[in-house]
Amino acid sequence: MPTASAWTGPVLELNRWFNAPVDRVFAAFTDAGLLRQWWGPRDFVIEEIDFPAQVGERYRVSLRDPDGARYEHVGVFTIVEPPTRLGYSWQWVAGPLQRQEMLVELWFQAERDGTRVELRQSRFVDEASRDAHAGWPHSFERLAEWLAETGAAGA
Repeated sequence: MPTASAWTGPVLELNRWFNAPVDRVFAAFTDAGLLRQWWGPRDFVIEEIDFPAQVGERYRVSLRDPDGARYEHVGVFTIVEPPTRLGYSWQWVAGPLQRQEMLVELWFQAERDGTRVELRQSRFVDEASRDAHAGWPHSFERLAEWLAETGAAGA
């Protein structure tokens, strides 16, 4: 994984290859209209999203799970370097998860006619908090499906 912010506590790291060009994958992570179509755990719905991917800008995402529980997180963009890097703070303000501020860092690299995405979410207070953030693997799977369904692969 590329050099990341120094953090000695628990982290969540994911690495996935997507069958789509790097510009398309980066856009899927930064365009609110595209994020709405795939982001979040399976069967969750994004009800509201304000995601102006520019350094220093605040964002807000509100999701609802199948049972009607609401989850909302907010943060500030810290890195926006199209199409290779994205970073932002992450803090839950609604839902059962702890409200500590975390950091999400993503790297995008063109690889084998597709894109490798490396994700690192840090600043968890403990392993239990990290393990409660199971949405990223679901989101990555949903993104792969969305890219295939929308014909984004090779676009």
